[in-house]
Parts: sequence; structure tokens; C-alpha cells
Amino acid sequence: MKKIEGTYALCKIKPQMSLPFWATHTQFLVVVRTKEAMSILLEEQYLPPNVEGKRGLELYELDEGEEAQGFRVSSLDKNYLVK
Repeated sequence: MKKIEGTYALCKIKPQMSLPFWATHTQFLVVVRTKEAMSILLEEQYLPPNVEGKRGLELYELDEGEEAQGFRVSSLDKNYLVK
């Protein structure tokens, strides 16, 4: 498991909203939209102070086949753990 530099934040906005402009500048972005909410995981520095969210999260890149407990997100070829 390799720690990715920086701190990250997770916030929730109304599901009918478009992706906010401030979320389009980050190098790491995960968006999940359901009928209840849109959740956004991104580099903490891009989350405006007036937006409520969980800040100070750490992000780890998992090695192939590595198991870990916690909130996991995946791209096509990489798996990440958020703590």
C-alpha cells in the first residue's frame, strides 16, 4: 500500500446539481450520483470552505490483490483506499 501525497475531502451535494466548477480542477476525482445525493471525493484544497464535508482524509494506492478494510474506490486499473 502506497500513500498518495496530500489530503482529501468527501462531500455531498444535491443529486440534481451539475458537477461544481471547483471540482473540475483536481487531479483526483471520484463522483457517485444516486437519487438521494451526489458524493464527491477530491483533493481537499479544492473543496471550498463553505461546503460541508469530511476533510483531512488520506488516500492510499493498493497493490494488486491487496485487501484492506475501509472505503475503497477503483479506476479501471487501480484500487484506492480512503482513510
